[in-house]
Formats: sequence, C-alpha cells, structure tokens
Amino acid sequence: MHAADLADLLDWLEDPDDKLRLYALLEPDVASDVIRDVGDLTRDTIIEHLSDARLAEVVERLDTDDATDLVGKLPEERKTTVLDRASPETRREVEDLLSYPHDSAGGIMKKEVAAVTTGSTVIEVIEQIRARADAY
Repeated sequence: MHAADLADLLDWLEDPDDKLRLYALLEPDVASDVIRDVGDLTRDTIIEHLSDARLAEVVERLDTDDATDLVGKLPEERKTTVLDRASPETRREVEDLLSYPHDSAGGIMKKEVAAVTTGSTVIEVIEQIRARADAY
C-alpha cells in the first residue's frame, strides 16, 4: 500500500489506539513517508505516543525541511532528546534550520541539493534529477 493511502487510512480511523497500532507496524522508511502525509491531528496523536527512539528513527529518514517542521513542534526537552538520538549530521542540519524564523526563507528551505557538472546538458541534468528525486 502506498504511503499516501496509509496516511488517508490513519486519518480515517477514529480510535487513536487503532491509529497507533497501525503506525507501529510500519517499517521506518514507510513510517517517515506516512507521518509527512497524515493530517495534523493524526500526526500529533502519533508523535505524542511514539518513543523518542522511534521518533528519532523517523526524523532521520525525513527530508531536512520535514524533519525540522516535525522536531520544531516538540517541547524543548523532547526536541533535545530526539535530536540527541539522531545522527550528528541530521542533528546539525535540523538545529541549523531551527535557528531561522519558521516563516523565513531559511525556515522553509531544505539542505538537500542537486549538484551537476558544468559540462552536463539539460537533458542529462533532468535525467539525473528524476533518477535521484527521492534524495532531493
């Protein structure tokens, strides 16, 4: 099942315990895609009940802008705990983005970039970006 469909299913479920049981079954890569796509109420319910270790695992797999949005909504103490469990690179990137006001360019940017050589043609660049779209 596609992550967007799982997100819709989680949003559709009324019982928070059902949402949590279903989310707990998801592999980390799928869980990170789903947490990005669920509605705010479902996301808040899931995040509130996830262990810090599981939340760090999810944050680790999100793009930096999504990870920053998620971590930025946590209480300060939990934010620190979750980032301490993340890789040094993720922690550094998220902390850097958190230093910008939420509604500024820095607050909404990503750290992932597409780099190409100067000799690349437009077609080659487009093909490279399409092939690595998940990385950006």
